Amino acid sequence: MDKIVNIWNTLTLRISLEGIKPEIWRRFVVRDDISLSELHETIQTVMGWTDSHLYSFSIKKTEYSDEKTVEDLGRGKIVDSITVRSLKLKKEDTFKYIYDFGDDWNHILKVESVSSPEPEITYPVCLGGARSCPIEDCGGPHGYEELLNILFDPDHEEYESMQEWVGPFFDPEEFDLALTNDLLLNNADDDQAEDLKKLSREHMYAVWKLAKNNQLDDMPDEDKLLAKIMLEHEDEFFNNFEFADVLAEREYDPESEVNPFLHITLHAVAENQLKEKEPIEVYQFYNSMRKQKVSHHDTVHLISGMIAPLMFYLIKGHQEFDIDLYRSLLKKCKNKRPDKILDIIDREFESYFGE
Repeated sequence: MDKIVNIWNTLTLRISLEGIKPEIWRRFVVRDDISLSELHETIQTVMGWTDSHLYSFSIKKTEYSDEKTVEDLGRGKIVDSITVRSLKLKKEDTFKYIYDFGDDWNHILKVESVSSPEPEITYPVCLGGARSCPIEDCGGPHGYEELLNILFDPDHEEYESMQEWVGPFFDPEEFDLALTNDLLLNNADDDQAEDLKKLSREHMYAVWKLAKNNQLDDMPDEDKLLAKIMLEHEDEFFNNFEFADVLAEREYDPESEVNPFLHITLHAVAENQLKEKEPIEVYQFYNSMRKQKVSHHDTVHLISGMIAPLMFYLIKGHQEFDIDLYRSLLKKCKNKRPDKILDIIDREFESYFGE
């Protein structure tokens, strides 16, 4: 039998972040026929960055970056035109990846092996890692160390403000391998529709009765989240919650009324997406808004504003939840000013629904 010749190989890479102890690292495998631009995207995903800043590679004494950065700096080569294979990397070779020229996050990558691909594996794939990616814009390794010291010291004068800044879902010791590979495959499951079905008004009424009497201990985690959100909105929607069983069939005019049950449901969906970091674009949007000093509550409302029209069409049976549009909208709004986002959402959905 003739020998099968592979037209591409795979590289097993280990990446670690300099200046952080305990070490933050990942091990992942890529095809060698990808561009450095694609390698950058893979690094962003496996590390957990939000791809919000400039970057560069330093490989064999040559610098590589995106076209605009190369033009601005007047040096280096453009990543889109360079494949990993063309660099002729071999086992034990090392190179550097720098992300965010302000915070200056320096990563060291080491080639652990160069081998033939496994036919049953889809690449890229992450094999392992440790610890969460730092918070963006925290001031680099030194700033991150100071941030963690504050977060672990409830008596520190900046403890509450830093907790508010990082949000309720940040865990510096967390690394979710399964989620990372789901993101690499870009096939994260879409459970929003099923979540909505579980949050009927009758169910909300049952949760509310327990929540208002502070009987949360035996609740499932999903109901605890719902109870927490309802208590946060108690002043605004108390009567609606108190008589939710009576109002089960009530129709709300979207032009003149706020539907409290839909509001709470969307809030819960958004909070759950943030907790699970799925889709990853919602977590990236959240971090960008928090960086702009938008409160957690207001950021969740912006996310809900993107979910609402798609959920409305889903509930009415017109079409499935368009996860691709949702992800695209989160990306488009990520770096926009908060006061402009609602206008962007309105324009996008007017075009999408042909109104």
